[in-house]
Amino acid sequence: MPRHILLVGDEAQWLRAPDLLARIPHLKVTAAQGCAQAIEELERRVPDVMVADMDILAEEGISLLLTVGQRWPSVSRIALSHIPDYPSQWYQTPAPVAHQYISWDTAHTELREAVERSLKLQDLLSNPGLRSLIGSIRNLPPRPRIFTRLQVMLSHRNVTPAKVCAVIEADAAITAKVMQLANCALFHNGERVRNIEQALVRLGFLGVRNLVLSTEILGGWSRKTGSNLDLDSMQAHVQRVARVVAALTAGTPYRDEAVLAAFLHDLGYWVLVQERPAELDRACALSVTADIPLHEAERRVLGTCHAEIGAYLLGLWGMPNTLVEAIAYHHAPERVGVRRFNTLSALAAAIALAGTDDSDACSSPPRRSGVVGQEFFNQLDGGPFDWVEAEKIAMGCLADLDPSRL
Repeated sequence: MPRHILLVGDEAQWLRAPDLLARIPHLKVTAAQGCAQAIEELERRVPDVMVADMDILAEEGISLLLTVGQRWPSVSRIALSHIPDYPSQWYQTPAPVAHQYISWDTAHTELREAVERSLKLQDLLSNPGLRSLIGSIRNLPPRPRIFTRLQVMLSHRNVTPAKVCAVIEADAAITAKVMQLANCALFHNGERVRNIEQALVRLGFLGVRNLVLSTEILGGWSRKTGSNLDLDSMQAHVQRVARVVAALTAGTPYRDEAVLAAFLHDLGYWVLVQERPAELDRACALSVTADIPLHEAERRVLGTCHAEIGAYLLGLWGMPNTLVEAIAYHHAPERVGVRRFNTLSALAAAIALAGTDDSDACSSPPRRSGVVGQEFFNQLDGGPFDWVEAEKIAMGCLADLDPSRL
């Protein structure tokens, strides 16, 4: 199917854009010189992706992107700027100004990837109504700022613990939550950490960065919902999965990303409990009456499931493709033909070994999907152990788990 991208800004700025996007098949590129022309183009044909040059459009561009979010919420919105740290007003509007922010300095490498990612995610979440649902969420946090700053900082060789601590400690709420997570059962080794510097020593730079991301994302939503889903049970499940995946990936290059994937794999539920609580409750009831896993019931009721919704959000924020893939297919790794031990296969195995399931949050007996098991795990290339050993590792790391510390 042909895909459509709308580029908005001064025409001279876009002379190289067709070359950047030429390798995307079946892509039609339309340019609008200003906001008024952009609205005309949108009313004529709704694009899949809109890219706006914020340096040229300035304040008018913020209004344009907000208008697109309200009138055409299924459009993926990308903002371009030369400003290395985006203005605070971009984050302080009632809804996110854009789904992704890209610097002109890196546009030659990042723009095509960002557009391709947006198109793939729209294919993943093929229900247009649900794409609109996500695009129109009013309390969706913007791309996490502190995480993004840490990501840039950690790319430099001269980064110091003091610099990392200063970025985190500038936000008291983030600091408190990171400290809480650093002292949870997943990372507890008999001694409590009392400041961010100690957390850095225990978890490492990447480990703390990932805790910051989890805190920024999940901290943007209220726990007060209209759904009967038991969020405490869901959170306990997430903590168990994270503990198992950390043990399975210890000593591998995938550990930090796999633990982050474990923390975020049920992100889609945080959307559903606040945006579609009635439909989620219907899925919970169907899970019980039809004796099927909750994610299968969600698909029957909603046309998609929490895994795809969570992946869609993370993709819009520009998270790594390997992380987005793990979130999207953690209940169905066979759909992408995974054949090696990586973030996705480790997460899927940890979910199967954690001893709890999403369905537990419906106050019903667990209903396992049965996708991941010995046959799946033993055929993976590069796996550090077989399924029997994986079961022993999971049992060992969960044996001393104190539920009160979750």
